[in-house]
Amino acid sequence: MSLFLQVRGMEKYILEELNVRSLVLTSDKQKYGVALRAEPDHKTLGARLKGAFKTVTPAIKALTDKEIQKFLSEGKYDVLGHTLELTDIRIMFSFTGPAAKELSEKYEAHSDNDVLILLDVTQNEGMMEEGIAREVINRVQKLRKRAHMNVSDPATVYYEVSPKGNALSNIIQKYLDMIESTVKGPLRPAEKSPRNCVKIAEEMSKIKEADLKLVAVKGFCEGFAGASGDASPIMETACK
Repeated sequence: MSLFLQVRGMEKYILEELNVRSLVLTSDKQKYGVALRAEPDHKTLGARLKGAFKTVTPAIKALTDKEIQKFLSEGKYDVLGHTLELTDIRIMFSFTGPAAKELSEKYEAHSDNDVLILLDVTQNEGMMEEGIAREVINRVQKLRKRAHMNVSDPATVYYEVSPKGNALSNIIQKYLDMIESTVKGPLRPAEKSPRNCVKIAEEMSKIKEADLKLVAVKGFCEGFAGASGDASPIMETACK
């Protein structure tokens, strides 16, 4: 299967995991003003060329897109009498033309042979909020992992955001379904935590400008729809 079809088949997954707006697949680099540029690998090449490194560096930076393509195709290239290998340089993308600045701010570019992949990384408010919600998911999953819990182990995580009124609280509530679906357990405000809880783990972390306190407690809280989809009462091992 070609790279084009492979990436296209994974497009939805890529957009969700990388939290990017759109993905462009094309073989027309000129249309988007994309050109290859080369930078020397200072550690690898500097140690090998020693005194000649300063002379070779500007020559590497001056390589054209066509020359770099030939370099990539053949795996080596002569620069000022020195045979360089792919491990001696770093290949990057640059945007050219009158819209170069705008394009560089909008896209991240990746390439494999003649296929150019452009990721639209411009952020809107919704995407920024979703990114923060995914960070909350990451913290909950790390808390469960630190407590040596399996995915199937029932637990309720209670959270507290400081300072009160911080936007993080609203984001958690807005994306609560997504968070709970991913971590496979309920996430509830700390004030709803019953007394005499059997705590599994506790952690403080910072997300943006807010402090987030997470406390994992054994069992699902009352009313949470578990894997079966049925609202379940609090379990025997949970808070009472």
